Amino acid sequence: MLRWTCGAGASTPTSNGLSQEWLLTQADGVVDSDGSATGLIVPRLFQQSTPFHILSISRNYGAHSSSRDTSECDGWSLTGNECATVLADFAPITGPDWHHFFDVFQCQIQGELSQDGHVFGFAINAGSWLSVACGDTGLLFGDMEKKYTELFVSPVWSE
Repeated sequence: MLRWTCGAGASTPTSNGLSQEWLLTQADGVVDSDGSATGLIVPRLFQQSTPFHILSISRNYGAHSSSRDTSECDGWSLTGNECATVLADFAPITGPDWHHFFDVFQCQIQGELSQDGHVFGFAINAGSWLSVACGDTGLLFGDMEKKYTELFVSPVWSE
C-alpha cells in the first residue's frame, strides 16, 4: 500500500489547508507497475469508534442558513467535552435525512480533530447535526435518538 499525503507543505494542498491522506493499493489495480497512480483514489475517513483528540474549537456564525436572525443562537455554545461526546455518539445520516429532519442555524462550533495522525475539520450546528471533513470528503451525523436535545437550539424533527 502506498500512502500519499497532501496538505500543508505538500505540492497539492487541499483548499482548506487540512491534511488529506490518499490510500492507494496495488491489489485494487490503482498503482501501475511503474509506480504511477491510476484509477480510484480513496480519502481517509473519520471513524467514530477510533479514539480522537479535539485540537481546536471556536464558535462562529458561518452556516448556510436561510434565517438571518442570529438571536436564535444567543447563549448557545458547546464545551470541548460536549463536542467530543456528540462527535463520538451522533448517528450517521444521509443528505436527504439532513435536508428533511434538521434545522440549519447560522451558529455552529467549528474545529479540528486529530485521529491516527490525520487532521479532520468539523462543524457542529445548533440544529443537532454535525459534519466531519477531510479535503472534499465529508460525513454527516445527527442526534437521531434525541439524546442530546438539551445541548442544542433545535432537535431533529420527528413525525
